[in-house]
Amino acid sequence: MALEDINPMINKEDQKLVTSRLALDIINKLTDNLLIMPTSICASILLMHRKGISEEQLTKQVEFLIEVLKKRKAHLPSFCQTANS
Repeated sequence: MALEDINPMINKEDQKLVTSRLALDIINKLTDNLLIMPTSICASILLMHRKGISEEQLTKQVEFLIEVLKKRKAHLPSFCQTANS
């Protein structure tokens, strides 16, 4: 479908398409600038282990996820950038 064939003012399907693309673009822009805090990482891991997790395992998983996020060029606070595993 060519861009000139889209008319969201008249066609409901075109309106849905344009709205969906705009929503995805906004979400991508927001997540590109999202700062991921270690507390969020820790909370995510704790939610995955509702029956409990040892402090040692929690620390290992947080460190692992921080390394994965660094490789993906995620925005992390400066103290995460210099943290040693």
